[in-house]
Amino acid sequence: MINYDTVNVAVKDTLEADVFFSGGENIRTIESHERPFSLQGEEGPPIFKSEEMPALNVILPSGSVEEDLSTTQEVRRFIPGKIMVRSLHENSQDGMVEQYLLVENVERILNAQKTSVKDLGIGAYVKDVSSETVRYKKENQTIIETAVTFVVDVTTTI
Repeated sequence: MINYDTVNVAVKDTLEADVFFSGGENIRTIESHERPFSLQGEEGPPIFKSEEMPALNVILPSGSVEEDLSTTQEVRRFIPGKIMVRSLHENSQDGMVEQYLLVENVERILNAQKTSVKDLGIGAYVKDVSSETVRYKKENQTIIETAVTFVVDVTTTI
């Protein structure tokens, strides 16, 4: 049986290995856990410090895990995942252009992990990739946050 942390790290490692995200030019932080946050004054820790953004958070599972038991002593699990793409900008419109470039590359990387030729490195595959973007205003800056959702399909022997 595969644990969720293994899948979480596999997705994070796959993102970090891609040329677009390696080297630190396009992304500053990639983490395999969610950071709590608050937009209300000083309550709670910030999403990220400005010098840590743009940032990616890989979150698995992000919902209910479905299982399918086959007669061959295998269990197929469908693990919902989410990658939060977060960036901070003074100009909201310019920020959206940068945000969409980040999201397009996250989606490209995930969509490439759909075959046995290129999987997550643990015998797991990705399906059902989609995204949704929201903007928050905090003082004179705009936080842009996109949730890229997907499902990891992994089969394990019981």
